[in-house]
Amino acid sequence: MTHRRTFPRPWLLAASLLLLMTGGCEKDDICPEGTLSTPRAKVLFYAFDDAGQAEEYPQTGLHFYGLQGTERLSEIGLSEGAKEISLPVDFEAEESRYLIEREGTGQTDTLTLRYTPKLDFLSKACGFRFVFSGVTVECTTEGPILEYVKDIEVPPAEGELFNSAQTAATLYFRTE
Repeated sequence: MTHRRTFPRPWLLAASLLLLMTGGCEKDDICPEGTLSTPRAKVLFYAFDDAGQAEEYPQTGLHFYGLQGTERLSEIGLSEGAKEISLPVDFEAEESRYLIEREGTGQTDTLTLRYTPKLDFLSKACGFRFVFSGVTVECTTEGPILEYVKDIEVPPAEGELFNSAQTAATLYFRTE
């Protein structure tokens, strides 16, 4: 009577198991650093000099707050002498509002960004991000005070806000 093996040679069994275990593995999907994410709105600060030329206007004593209805939210960090700020954009709404307050003067303005949020698929590893189309920006003063923001310029980007390096608006401040 001959003894029959139920399994092929042990090394063949081990190789088959190893192939089955690793054959179903995929390459790790890791989102590369620097991949575009949901953008923030970059706002630059400028003022006009005595000759009427626009120049960068580093800010001291300027505070930005998010607004939800009439409720003032927490302050959005702005370092002393900053020439720009990156504001968070609410992707669950069609507008984001910010209160701009000039320290010690009582002067406030409201900066409003209006837009249509669009979901943008990046990749399996990175998932989705929001971009914003139809972007408009306005600055209004509420109350009987002198406007601190003299003018606002929205650069031509066809109303799209798709990365944080892009300038959403330039604010021109009164210096007098």
